[in-house]
Amino acid sequence: MKMTKYFLLLLSLLWTASTFAQTQVQGYSKKQEDSFDMRRDIRFNPESRPETVIVEIGKDIQLFSINIDGRISDGKLMVEIRNPSNVLHGTFKINTQLSSSYEEDVMAKIRKQIKNPEPGEWKVQLQPSSAKGQVMIITELHKL
Repeated sequence: MKMTKYFLLLLSLLWTASTFAQTQVQGYSKKQEDSFDMRRDIRFNPESRPETVIVEIGKDIQLFSINIDGRISDGKLMVEIRNPSNVLHGTFKINTQLSSSYEEDVMAKIRKQIKNPEPGEWKVQLQPSSAKGQVMIITELHKL
């Protein structure tokens, strides 16, 4: 009988400790994290002109992630990421190289994560030159 009482007491203590630990973890996980994700698919043709896509970063954003995938089947494409102070944070240039008797797709990607980004208008500058293709821009803004 004594063994049963000790076993039940030990079981009760373990259950209480487990419940307390779960409460602590749940309390921690309730710390709020807000995020906003956006995806843009932009298609262009040989007549397309340079364009700028604006990403507005608020003062409360602590992490800014941007993923850009570019693909062309003709011409050239340059992509730049600039902060509100016009500082370059990433770039890529792609162009087709084979003669017109071939079909060619050229792809490039850039991935950036910026902690405590400068608030304001970040710019993604797209500069196609006689290019046919598309660009996908995925942005994530996190308030931690």
